[in-house]
Amino acid sequence: MASVRQAITEVITAVAEAEDTASKLCATFELSANPSAWVQFDGEVLNVALRPELSATSDFSVALAPVSPWRLLEEEPGKYATFAIDGSSARAVAQAVNATLVLLGQNGAYAVDTSLAWLPREA
Repeated sequence: MASVRQAITEVITAVAEAEDTASKLCATFELSANPSAWVQFDGEVLNVALRPELSATSDFSVALAPVSPWRLLEEEPGKYATFAIDGSSARAVAQAVNATLVLLGQNGAYAVDTSLAWLPREA
């Protein structure tokens, strides 16, 4: 979980120090054994891959408990969900990302590939 927290801290720092409001730093966490299972964090929201049998509101409520209060912004069943988590600490976001990856991995243990990328902000 250390690499997850390190990437999240970097994103939170970039958001706090942002001079260029045209782009944002995004951390992507993919399960090494299953790249279609992923979580993204951009400092304001978590985007999460959804398996067809998962519901954004009921299945993720425990995983997202560390970043409460959260709210569902968008859901495409079987594809993804986007949750607003403004103002959460790096530790809380790392706990939520970890719990989400465990849920997506289905077996409790996982290896994760982490990447950081600057993305254009949506208008």
